[in-house]
Amino acid sequence: MAVNAEVDYFKQLTANEVITIKRAGVELQDFTADQRRDEAMDTFVYALAAARALPTDYAKLMRNMIAAVESAKEPKPLAPPRKAVRTQGWIGGWRDGASFGSWRGP
Repeated sequence: MAVNAEVDYFKQLTANEVITIKRAGVELQDFTADQRRDEAMDTFVYALAAARALPTDYAKLMRNMIAAVESAKEPKPLAPPRKAVRTQGWIGGWRDGASFGSWRGP
């Protein structure tokens, strides 16, 4: 659960209220939907269902992640940028008269 989440996140988590309904002598609990947004609750429930549905060994996953971080090498420093080399382009050729025969620009 996000501790540093905004107030809107927690308002969305508490947008629905539990009510108790009696049907055929049996008490059932249901959620009422307000007009408030509740996407945070939906995504939380989907994530929880996915985590429970997947057979994951979280202890092994954590060990692998720690080992990967510890064995990570220091990144190589970037090579200094190469100096740009200007070549004669279309405009340079035009000014030299290469494109228009003997005509010379100003």
